[in-house]
Amino acid sequence: NLAMLHKKIFREICEITNKIPQKKPIIKLHPAVKPAYNVQSIVDEIDSNIPIYKTRSIIDLMKNCDVVVAMDHSTILLEAMILEKPTIIFAVNSKWYDDDAIIKNGATIVVNNVDEFKITLDKILYDKKFRNELIQKGNQFVNKCLANPGTASEYLARLIDKY
Repeated sequence: NLAMLHKKIFREICEITNKIPQKKPIIKLHPAVKPAYNVQSIVDEIDSNIPIYKTRSIIDLMKNCDVVVAMDHSTILLEAMILEKPTIIFAVNSKWYDDDAIIKNGATIVVNNVDEFKITLDKILYDKKFRNELIQKGNQFVNKCLANPGTASEYLARLIDKY
């Protein structure tokens, strides 16, 4: 059952990230999707101090984070890359990922199991060269895929003003 697998992986991610010294996980749920399981009860079993957000600004949450982890593909990966945050996708149900540009370009790291997740997370947090290379690949992906990243609204406003 996919929901049970997702729940198991979510629990493992929370347990692993909660044990990192001087770091604390933050859970951000998709605002338009109702989880298939009770996220709050899982988090409470691990550490009731782990915050869970559904509607809070993702930019505010990501400003001080060290890494963004997504369970399966999400636009949050692109948002994190815009903010120069390294990213990990924990592939729960993803057969098509290898063909996706974000994967092909190495802009994010895909992990398929808990051991790969632990290794990748440690590398991102403690291997400065690896971390910087991943952020750089994310920057390249953003610049290749988006027009005027970081200034698109200003650019659009100036364009509209011309007409």
